[in-house]
Amino acid sequence: MKINKHIEIVRSSIKSLSSMSIESANAIKDVLVDHYSDVQITDINNMKQVELLIASKPDLVFLGMEYIHRESEDRQGVGKIVWLPDILEQNSIAYTGSRPSCL
Repeated sequence: MKINKHIEIVRSSIKSLSSMSIESANAIKDVLVDHYSDVQITDINNMKQVELLIASKPDLVFLGMEYIHRESEDRQGVGKIVWLPDILEQNSIAYTGSRPSCL
C-alpha cells in the first residue's frame, strides 16, 4: 500500500538555476512512485510557477534548486533573487535540502 502523500520534485529547466538534471529527477521519481501516491516533477523558472507550486500544497518538496530571479518591476531584466527555501518555510511546506549559506 502506498503512503497517501503529495511529493513534488522541483528543478529548473534553466541550467544555471538547477542543481538537478531531468535524468536525476526522473530517477528519483521512479523510486518514490513505488512508495507514495502522488509524485510529480515540476520545473520552476518564474514566480508564477512558484505560486502554482505553493497552491498545490505538496506534503514534501524534493528541492533541486535554491532560487529564481524575480523580474524587476520595470521588466528591464532580472531583479532580486527569490530563495525557494524561504518561500516554502513561509508556507509551511516541508522540503529537502538546506537554507542558503549566505543568509
